[in-house]
Amino acid sequence: MTTELQQGTPVRYWPGFRDGASKLGRLRSGVATIGGTEGYYVTGAGFISAGHIEPLPINGGVIEVATGREALEVCAWDGVTDVVVTDNAERIQLQKLMKGLR
Repeated sequence: MTTELQQGTPVRYWPGFRDGASKLGRLRSGVATIGGTEGYYVTGAGFISAGHIEPLPINGGVIEVATGREALEVCAWDGVTDVVVTDNAERIQLQKLMKGLR
């Protein structure tokens, strides 16, 4: 990771292999080094290698996530006023769901 992330930064992280399932969380610490490996402490996960963390920037209160499940997870986070789902298939499903609720 080229830039050091700050405590509280929203992130996507992979607790196992990077190509496996990812989770969302916030950093509990700045960069730390354990056994020569740089990483961060993430809420609900413990220490995660820096190479298994990707920041999720909140731009003007808007955060982008990949799925509807993730959107429901982050909508209550501090500083988040709107959520954008980047997966077009999920977006269509959410639009149909929202239309059905009206």
